[in-house]
Amino acid sequence: MVISRNLSSILVAALLTAFVFVSPVSLALSLPTGQPIEKTATLIGPKENSPIPLYLRPAANQPNVGYGVNGSPVTVTEQISGYLPEADQNSAWNHIRLDSPPYTEGWVQGRFLSIPDAETASE
Repeated sequence: MVISRNLSSILVAALLTAFVFVSPVSLALSLPTGQPIEKTATLIGPKENSPIPLYLRPAANQPNVGYGVNGSPVTVTEQISGYLPEADQNSAWNHIRLDSPPYTEGWVQGRFLSIPDAETASE
């Protein structure tokens, strides 16, 4: 009986150790990674002055942290699109910061952004 308790304790300790050290690594490998960037962009919506929700995380079922308005200048700080085809950037999630007060930060899909090309911006 004492041996089985000791064995159980050792097994539980081994499992907890494996969870603590292996789980964060495997979790990080399974999540899409963002690409840090600093690009200027403009929010675009279906109508003038239409509110565009900014989400806490890159998913539409997340809580809103604020709203931007059609035409608002923003800075894109990160983009998650590694799993998308190059042509489907409308579905990419972009972490943005409003360039005017209240300087809210949040996530929006690419279809709500107009990001000038590097070639267009240099002309």
